[in-house]
Amino acid sequence: MPNLLNINTPLSIGDIIGRAFRIFRVNIALIAQVLILPTILLCVARIGFILGLTYFTKGKAQAADQMLFWGLAGLAGLVILIIGGFILYLRQISLVRLFTGFAPTFAEAQKFVKGRGWSMVGLGLAYFAAIMGLVLVWSVALTVCLPLFAMKGAGIIAGCIGMTFGLAGGLVSLLYVGIVAHMTVSSMAIESDGLGTLISHSSALTARAFFRSIVFLFVTAISVSLLAYPLSVPLVIVIMINSVTQGIIAGGPHGAAEVPIYIQVISQVWEQLINMIVGPILFICYGLYYCDLRMRQEGLDLIERVDSLELQSQAS
Repeated sequence: MPNLLNINTPLSIGDIIGRAFRIFRVNIALIAQVLILPTILLCVARIGFILGLTYFTKGKAQAADQMLFWGLAGLAGLVILIIGGFILYLRQISLVRLFTGFAPTFAEAQKFVKGRGWSMVGLGLAYFAAIMGLVLVWSVALTVCLPLFAMKGAGIIAGCIGMTFGLAGGLVSLLYVGIVAHMTVSSMAIESDGLGTLISHSSALTARAFFRSIVFLFVTAISVSLLAYPLSVPLVIVIMINSVTQGIIAGGPHGAAEVPIYIQVISQVWEQLINMIVGPILFICYGLYYCDLRMRQEGLDLIERVDSLELQSQAS
């Protein structure tokens, strides 16, 4: 049984994020065991894709069979990348179900989440469509405001107001869609409803706590970034040393050679290892936040206690 750190009470935003970091820390062995396979797959896939793409684009200096080999290597890397990413997401969702207390073991959580594969694909398509639609709508709105700047007096004022409204509205709507998408992913780990119901429910929860959700989004992003940036320092040092070395060899900074393939490989592997740390924390944060909103708005903790009492009475 994982350490859940008593999460069945409403928490502040800071407490939610701190709780997610502590859950990750005390369960790091379990998380590593769960995510190591898809992480290895993604590392291999990214290496294959980078090598294939790099050498395939240099095809003029190679034979046809070499170009075919590297092209197939890049394609295989892309396919494995998609498969590995899919497995990684499902396992991270399973961890959310486990750490929010809706499954006693990871095996039980994974069994529940396995049926969520197509819902996750559908959510990805819906999210992409929503983003494209919002970009189109707000781009048209901003374009309509441009002719106003050619006028004088009130026209310029109206144009400024319209542009400000368009930029602010576009930013807020994109943030809202992003939060709803994250909340829907968390709800997939907890609820058994269909995708449409999950999106509608997550949207309603977010709308009723809109400003709190915006604050949560930014605070979570900053907190995770503060962890990710120090982890990236070794990679940055390696790249800087290589840049200085290549610049000296090439006769100066303006003659520096392109990034060597081994640096690209190290970069891809290191980034994936960082994602293995940062990804679960982010998923746990939104899982806890989803439960927190349900506790505040729908009395989730009371519902769970009633269900628990009913099970105990049935057992007796």
